[in-house]
Amino acid sequence: MPVLQVGLGKWFTPSIGGRVEFQGLQFKNANLQKMHYQFIHADFLWNVTSNFMQDDKGISRWDVIPFVGVGMVRNSDWSGVCQCPGSISGSHPFAFSYGVQVRYHVYERMHLLAEVSGMTTLKNFDAVNTSARFGDHMINASLGLSVTIGKQGWKKVIDARPYMQQNDYLMDELSRLREKAKNCNKQDSSLSGKWENKNNYSGLNSLRYRLSINENDDDGEGQENDELTNGNNSENQIAIGVPVYFYFKLNTNHLVDESQMSNLDEIAKLAKAENLSISISGAADSATGTEQINRELSKARAKFIGQELIKRGISKDKLKAVSRGGINDYTPIEANRNTCVIIVQ
Repeated sequence: MPVLQVGLGKWFTPSIGGRVEFQGLQFKNANLQKMHYQFIHADFLWNVTSNFMQDDKGISRWDVIPFVGVGMVRNSDWSGVCQCPGSISGSHPFAFSYGVQVRYHVYERMHLLAEVSGMTTLKNFDAVNTSARFGDHMINASLGLSVTIGKQGWKKVIDARPYMQQNDYLMDELSRLREKAKNCNKQDSSLSGKWENKNNYSGLNSLRYRLSINENDDDGEGQENDELTNGNNSENQIAIGVPVYFYFKLNTNHLVDESQMSNLDEIAKLAKAENLSISISGAADSATGTEQINRELSKARAKFIGQELIKRGISKDKLKAVSRGGINDYTPIEANRNTCVIIVQ
């Protein structure tokens, strides 16, 4: 017999959901007599293919969704054969629902939906048997449309593990360099006084430092002192460790991911503990924006990092901030929207 199914539900996660559904019209009992019925049930849904062929909103093209539930079914034409003491009326008994649903994402908020489901209830539901035990079953198949209302899709959670691994690597590298620096200091102390005219290579170290800051910027255009600092002379300063990069969103001084701030905590901690200075170099990508816009944007990014370091207890006179303007040093383009931080001695 024809069946009508109308449901309303919600997906709590991409794979877990629930619904309330009405099912009804007519069925034929064991004697092939037509009877009217209504079945209201609540179901638990599990989308086993929620991660299959997802689009940019987290919506998959195909969904296979098994479900189970409970409800109450009513036989409008029921008349009891037996009303013995203790018996349960078969006109509106408790029932179980179960089945599997297949959805295909047609367009935007619309899915094409096919479902095969079953219902199990008491044996006296069809007014043929007098038993109050489970034993009557109803199987049906349906085809229809599912329409999404409200917000659709899912916000993807950023995986922080690569940033955590990078942070662990940088901490290990800093520890190794600190230990190496201690050994070098001990060696210098043991050799002090043996040569009166010892070369301290200050010119070479200064050149290496300037190259690390102004790499790929031969003519020096776009360089200017940021107002965060009075521009401490970088002569005789030696870069310690590897540069740490902070990446920004397009046309802003907002970090791509706030988890990068943890690197600032460690940089500030090391700089304060060893009384070191910090060099900050802001940049923008030259592929977008004008020269003036990129100059101001790179300056704002360097200033942002400098202010965050000041909040973490770094003295202003320990900072050196410059603006590189628009650059195209890295691939992809987004990598050029950065601020480079180097600890110097």
